[in-house]
Amino acid sequence: MKSKPLHALFVRATYAFSGTLVGRLSAAAAGVIMARSLQAEMFGVYSALWELSLLCGSFTDTGMTIGMQRDGANDHSQLGGLLGNALFVRLVIGVPALVIAFFFSSKMTAGHLYGLIYLFLSLASAAVFLSEPMYSVLQVLGRQRSVAAIESVRGVGSLIGIAALVALRRGVTEMALLQAAIYIAVFIWLAVATLRVSPLRFNFRETVSQFQTSFVYGISGLVFSLYSRIPFLYLSYFKGPVAVGYYAAAYRILSVLYVVGAGAYQRAFLPSLFGLHSKDIGAFRSAGNFMQKYFFIFGFFSAVVLYISADTVILLLMGHKYAPSIGIMRVLCLSVFLNFLLYSGDACMTAADKNYRKILFQVIGTVVGAAAGLYLVKTYGIMGTACTDILIRLVLLCLFLSYTYKIRYMDFASIARFIPAFALALAGSIASVLFMPHALVLRPVVMGIALLVIMLAALGPTYLRTLAGYLRPHRESPLC
Repeated sequence: MKSKPLHALFVRATYAFSGTLVGRLSAAAAGVIMARSLQAEMFGVYSALWELSLLCGSFTDTGMTIGMQRDGANDHSQLGGLLGNALFVRLVIGVPALVIAFFFSSKMTAGHLYGLIYLFLSLASAAVFLSEPMYSVLQVLGRQRSVAAIESVRGVGSLIGIAALVALRRGVTEMALLQAAIYIAVFIWLAVATLRVSPLRFNFRETVSQFQTSFVYGISGLVFSLYSRIPFLYLSYFKGPVAVGYYAAAYRILSVLYVVGAGAYQRAFLPSLFGLHSKDIGAFRSAGNFMQKYFFIFGFFSAVVLYISADTVILLLMGHKYAPSIGIMRVLCLSVFLNFLLYSGDACMTAADKNYRKILFQVIGTVVGAAAGLYLVKTYGIMGTACTDILIRLVLLCLFLSYTYKIRYMDFASIARFIPAFALALAGSIASVLFMPHALVLRPVVMGIALLVIMLAALGPTYLRTLAGYLRPHRESPLC
């Protein structure tokens, strides 16, 4: 594979990771401050209503945004019309969905209606789903730095604002209002940045054909939103806001990794893979294997580090009132790793236009999770919710990777050599938790150093030199 396309792929991924990471770390820190200042019940109310509003936003993803990445990558002159139509469809679908969901919101909060909080969170959700097409335009045009800056500012702004509200001893309603204000302000900034590089046009005669050629991506996105939120919504309905608060405390921290991985997959790897698949299948396979290693390594060590430091993070950051979240966080670390492994197979199938097969796999995973979750969540509560999440991702992983390996978009050999070292790291991590249960600071420090040494040894000097080459702007070397 030529080094220049892969170098561009690596740079895009790095920018996507950096911007999304800063934004999500800041948002997670804001969530920690919020959880620490609120009781588990009110934090659960906030989390349940936010998830409900985001689920409504997912119905607006008719696939036109990914279709815009696909078509706009080949012809930038189409971006203006594609953007206008995508925004119009999202607005027409999203607003009614949010209004309808309001009448069911009390089912998520133990029968109590929190109308003002839901209103503010709905406005924030609307800003999110209207921003997605604009992010895609900037990414297609190679403006990853702008995207990274906007996402970083949104996260840091939320952090500063929440910290100020907590210092002023304000409640959850003011926090929801702040989130709406920041998200809307960032949406306006994003709109200005987008219109500077791409004109906005509405071509309603092409809307139907644009939808028809892209709706398969929308179905996939909707099914993804359903299976990723089924455990959370089950818990809200069956167990109430207190249980949701404990679960959300752990999930809010781990969500940093979910969103960072998804950001790199959707905003860096996927646009590049669309072009590679149509031009050079050999380069496409090499990029797929590189992406698999990228996600395998990052996902494994992120999950293991959080497993080791779960009690440190929860107790020191959120306080002893969230102690039940420690076990939840450790169980969900497996879900984090499985999710990172999913990204590579998902991206290859999407870029290769294997979307009907992908949707079939997602439907199978959703049906299995929905059926099993009814029993697991009702019977085992919070732990049943975590197990439902893991079950869904495990089913999807088996289906996705078995198919992509079968058609040779990726191969297992690209990650096989890491497994012995990583198995050693995992065994050491579990042992450290069992034999050093009260070393809240010493254990993460010691194991963090040990994990770093194991990771560097597993990668080897050749891979590290090659990786370092890609961090230098003018160095060319293959990373396969």
